Amino acid sequence: MHSTRFRSLGIAVTAVSALIALAPARSSAQLTLTFASPTQNGIRGSTLSFIGTLTNTSGVEQFLNSASFTLPGIGLTLDDSPFIFTAPLSLTGGQVYTGQLFTVAVAANAPVQSIGGTFSVVGGRDGNASSTLATQSFRVNVASAAPEPGSAGLLLLGGLAFIPAVRRARRRQNAQGRQ
Repeated sequence: MHSTRFRSLGIAVTAVSALIALAPARSSAQLTLTFASPTQNGIRGSTLSFIGTLTNTSGVEQFLNSASFTLPGIGLTLDDSPFIFTAPLSLTGGQVYTGQLFTVAVAANAPVQSIGGTFSVVGGRDGNASSTLATQSFRVNVASAAPEPGSAGLLLLGGLAFIPAVRRARRRQNAQGRQ
């Protein structure tokens, strides 16, 4: 009789353990992050501003404790102080925040380049949490301020071709004025 009870208890414990193990893991609370303009173009010496929307898609409050980023370009400096100083401390379930998240300063000597980076919001269930809540990619395209030499040459050539047409028009006006 005791062996039947222990066997039934063992089967019940095994079944409950299996259900717990097979149950989907409770997903951690997440945010979505979208940029208004994820690809931005700038020239040397300019500063680009990235505006984004954070949405808490979970049902629990998420604290926005910090940010992390990657931007491997030469002469590009990312400043996340707009996020640090203007984003709310937390977002409740379903809450949305839209605002400037960071800027990218393009140095005056930055080479012409197209560089991709990532921006991540770090936080979690309390003010000390350090989980990555959302990550989004962005791109910075740097162009030179002056037209490329090939373009400048074409503009000059086009301007030179325009000179004979202006001379002919003046000759016609002068000939008509003499008559």
